[in-house]
Amino acid sequence: MVHETVCAAKAIHPLLMSETKKSAFLAECVQCSRILHPNVVQFLGIHYPSPDAQLPWLVMEMMHISLTGLIEKYEKEDFPFHVKLSILVDTCQGIQYLHSRNVIHRDLSSNNILLTKYLVAKVGDLGVAKVVSHDLDRHTQAPGTIAFMPPEALSANPVYGPSIDVFSLGCVCVHMVSLQWPTPSDRVTADDVVLSEIQRRKVYMVNFTKFPGLTQLVEQCLQNRSKKRPPIGGVLKDLKNVDYDQHPHKDDSIIELFKGVKDLENMLNQKDQQLMAKDNQLVVKDQQLRQKDEELAQIESQKDQKLQQKDQEMVQIISLKDQKLDQRDEQLRQKDQEMSAKDKQIHQKNQQLRHKEQEMAEILKENGQQLRHKDQEIAQKDEQLNQKDQQLRQQDQEMAQIVSQMDQKVHQNDQLQQEMAQLRSQQLTQKNQEMAQDVSGQMDRLLDSKDQLRKEGQKMAQNDKLESSSKAQESNNVSRKAQESNNPESCRPKG
Repeated sequence: MVHETVCAAKAIHPLLMSETKKSAFLAECVQCSRILHPNVVQFLGIHYPSPDAQLPWLVMEMMHISLTGLIEKYEKEDFPFHVKLSILVDTCQGIQYLHSRNVIHRDLSSNNILLTKYLVAKVGDLGVAKVVSHDLDRHTQAPGTIAFMPPEALSANPVYGPSIDVFSLGCVCVHMVSLQWPTPSDRVTADDVVLSEIQRRKVYMVNFTKFPGLTQLVEQCLQNRSKKRPPIGGVLKDLKNVDYDQHPHKDDSIIELFKGVKDLENMLNQKDQQLMAKDNQLVVKDQQLRQKDEELAQIESQKDQKLQQKDQEMVQIISLKDQKLDQRDEQLRQKDQEMSAKDKQIHQKNQQLRHKEQEMAEILKENGQQLRHKDQEIAQKDEQLNQKDQQLRQQDQEMAQIVSQMDQKVHQNDQLQQEMAQLRSQQLTQKNQEMAQDVSGQMDRLLDSKDQLRKEGQKMAQNDKLESSSKAQESNNVSRKAQESNNPESCRPKG
């Protein structure tokens, strides 16, 4: 209990509270503590359950049941219309108070309308409420319950104002009359017909024929365009003008309800008396504070006198210091003059260095150009040498081919000599046989043939000598070319 009020504590999940959000959370708690109305759940403060706790608990007024719980309790047998109308009026008064304080609830639903044991309705769960600025139609990110949200709050870029709570109040009325959760149907039918918000909830408004006073009011609250919805004050006025005597009720619970209201009024009167007593205590405390303020004023006056004396002393000390500073300033001026003369000398030297640097830069440019020309000439000579190397490589390949061909020819000549020798031996044997057979009668012929053979042998010997000398010369030429191909640098002209 807090100040003789039964309270409830609500823990905050760590995932919903980061270090960056703590300051904003505490600012919202201060704002909620300033909201005081009989039809708004009172926020009592925050409480840390232990000294080491990093997240506080929200402490608020204890309520008996939510409107959703009451509807589920009377799901089979409806509760009286007087109770429904009283709950709507209380809710309207709470929302009107919030709007007067420039606060939009943004999540008004049957879950967030809480009831006391005397069925007095109070608007609760201000965790998503938002302070209204001067531009009432520029608030975004409405995180309310989908079944109770208007179309502008469910768009990709939601833009809404206080009329969001008026639309949600109309959905609450539909929920109480139909005793069914007002889930809307699809916005577009199978025939591509776009339905209004009233048509999407038409199924739940069958029982509204029994309550003609509410039908027109609910249709005004459920308008698609926010500008066509009435303000919360107009809704409250229309609800108070509903003639609930025309609507029958099944029991006498309304009598108990009025008794509870009277008891509530008595409790409120007692609380008012308690508040008056606290106000008197505050007045006494104010008087005590005023006395303390006077004492502090006297002490401050004494301190001011002492400070004035100290100021005079400080003025004298400062004057002495100023004189010393003036002397130092003169010394510094002299030093500045000397430094300026030195700066001029340094400037002149810097100019001389710049001229020398420019001359050196020009010399370096000329040297660079000469080096570039030499580099180009060297590159051209390298290209020429590379071309000559390629030509020599081609000549070496050609000489290798010629050498291989000469080797083949020498081999062929050797084979021919062998064949000639065989033929000569065969011819000699044949001739010897013929000469042996014809020795007797053909000696003259043999002598003649011997002379012929000798002449032919001499010619053959000469031919063999010529062929052997020509082969030797060819082999010597081939060996020379092979040596030159193996040592190409010896063939280059000396430069």
